[in-house]
Amino acid sequence: MRVLLLNQYFHPDLAPTAQLATDVGAELARRGHEVTALASARPYSGDGWRALSEDHAGMRIVRVPATALGRTTRLGRAIDYASFAGAVLPRLFLRRRPHIIVALSTPPLVAGLGLLVKQLRDSRFVYWVMDVYPELAVELGVLSPGSPAARALGALSRALYTHADAVVALDDAMRARLVAAGADPARVEVIDNWVEDGLCPVERAGSPLRQTLGLGDRFTLSYSGNMGLGHDFHTLTDAMARLADLDLAWLFIGDGPRKAALSERVRALGLRHVTFLPYRPRDELSASYGAADASIVSLEARLSGLLAPSKLYAVLAAGRPVVYVGPPDGRTAEVIAAHEVGVAARNGDGAGLADAIRGLHADPDARAAMGRRARSLFEARFTRARAVGRHADLLERVACS
Repeated sequence: MRVLLLNQYFHPDLAPTAQLATDVGAELARRGHEVTALASARPYSGDGWRALSEDHAGMRIVRVPATALGRTTRLGRAIDYASFAGAVLPRLFLRRRPHIIVALSTPPLVAGLGLLVKQLRDSRFVYWVMDVYPELAVELGVLSPGSPAARALGALSRALYTHADAVVALDDAMRARLVAAGADPARVEVIDNWVEDGLCPVERAGSPLRQTLGLGDRFTLSYSGNMGLGHDFHTLTDAMARLADLDLAWLFIGDGPRKAALSERVRALGLRHVTFLPYRPRDELSASYGAADASIVSLEARLSGLLAPSKLYAVLAAGRPVVYVGPPDGRTAEVIAAHEVGVAARNGDGAGLADAIRGLHADPDARAAMGRRARSLFEARFTRARAVGRHADLLERVACS
């Protein structure tokens, strides 16, 4: 079958959606399908240009010129989305008709083009939801409730949910949101995201990063990835202040719009042994996660079902206990409750989070057992091979329906 993958970023970009879409495309090509990806010629970083066409892992990548005003302002981001959509539109009708088109939800405007292809070219259409719009944008203050933009985006999202041949959600909480918004329950498939196969458990004594930072035997907790608007750092820093009597180290690895405010709050509270580091290269992720005794995953309570923290899968793959701050539904809360792979506290419960971390600190045998269960769970449910196989199976079923 002919498959068209539609996303603003694709290989070799480091954007999470680029890596996920590339993995699915590679699996489809491995199965003998003809796979084309349509993406922007401007990389995720916004610097320079990528080749307008390229072959990778059996796929054909076609890129279109688009603006790169930056992700730091709403207007710049909106213009970038619109320029990409405008450049992609004619390409969708100049190419041979795809049997099936897959569009991701970031940005949702582009997914609307996938629906247009379905209607005008009789292709199948699968909508892969990473974030639920416009609800997420409203909760984060990007759009005002009831504004013309929010209403228009809501109408587009309902059309996508209603008319897509299949909708992919990231966990059961997101599935419930999509069904409530109009998606046919029979057409919503829950498929978790994943991390690359090379992320494996590393004994903390063998972590070069730990040695470089001089952590010694100090109990260390890490937060790795995007420090974004959807993550709860207030509860976390409250717990950090309550744990000042313990000899703990804290690693914050990554970047994002809340990094500056987090750094300022750490300074204002006088917290010690807190280190901020930039993103680590992909080939250093095992050592990076291995530098910690436990790793933090967080989500603001109001965002339950609107997005799903992908950090969970990396922590499980690294064989480390999960320290979760967030609402009691969604994938992270579920796996902790069902499989005893970490500890959890609700948003705002800094005292409860501190007590949970004290328990981990005091019981190395329990930590080790959690880490072993985490890795076993990852291998049983959350490997890349399993996830991309489920995506490919779904597309083959939809194309033949």
